[in-house]
Amino acid sequence: MRVEAELAHRESLFARAARRVRERDDPEALHDLRVTSRRLSEALRLWRAVLDARQVKRVRRRLRRLRREAGPIRELEAMLELVRSYERSQGPDTREALRPYVRRLRWRIEEGRRHMAGLTSPKRVGKLLDGLVRSRYHLRECFQSLPDPLAEARRRADTQRRRSTRLASTLAPDATREAFHNARIAIKKDRYAEECWNEVETSRDPARAAQLQAMQRALGTLRDHEVLQSSLETYALELAARGHLSLAREVGPLREAVRRGRAHALVSYRRLSAGRRSGDQPARAPSEAGTKDASADARPRLRAVHPHGR
Repeated sequence: MRVEAELAHRESLFARAARRVRERDDPEALHDLRVTSRRLSEALRLWRAVLDARQVKRVRRRLRRLRREAGPIRELEAMLELVRSYERSQGPDTREALRPYVRRLRWRIEEGRRHMAGLTSPKRVGKLLDGLVRSRYHLRECFQSLPDPLAEARRRADTQRRRSTRLASTLAPDATREAFHNARIAIKKDRYAEECWNEVETSRDPARAAQLQAMQRALGTLRDHEVLQSSLETYALELAARGHLSLAREVGPLREAVRRGRAHALVSYRRLSAGRRSGDQPARAPSEAGTKDASADARPRLRAVHPHGR
């Protein structure tokens, strides 16, 4: 059965990502852990009607906790990647002013990765995987007993599609960060649900999933720039408060470059959103900094920064 095979595939991808997080020698492992856990969680939600509801609830709760622990660390990783991509075009004085900031980011990332290695121990991950296996025990029986076993999945997917369309279409240029964040999460869930259907019904057109991915990238890039811009403003204020006024001024050119990058990401999203409403073919969002694609079931691909996977 394709649903069963698709779930098993997602479980194996998650287990592989968790092992890489434990080993702590792969800079992309944490991003992949968040992506595979979210994709797995969305697949469980979509096919819930043919799974063990109690096990699904328990597993999704554990996956959500794991993502929440990994989220702040992945955000630091994205900030560091973005800083590195921009500082190459900055002058020596700006790069010198950024050295303490970069050292702090690296230290916090290393501490976070050590923490996540403990949370992905074989025992913890084993319990989660055991729950995943238990959730599928009666899948075949449910398919045979229900008149339309995928009816509930279609309803959930349609609901998510309407939500993502509504949130994306109402974003104004001056919308709050929360509004952009909510739209990005809704689009991401919509995309993962669409990909689930594409894997089960191979005749479906993959164009919509590709367009959602491009919109997700643009919104992820936008959020990465907002987070970094806020962090750099705080860092400049800290330097000024300690009397390092010249160093605080040297951070200015980078802050301006990040501000322009945010504006470019917003334009990219607007273009993609307009194409979605008019039915145009999906276009690729430009990459502000070369990091991994939101997909974790193949070799790493370049994407506009944000985890990920945010």
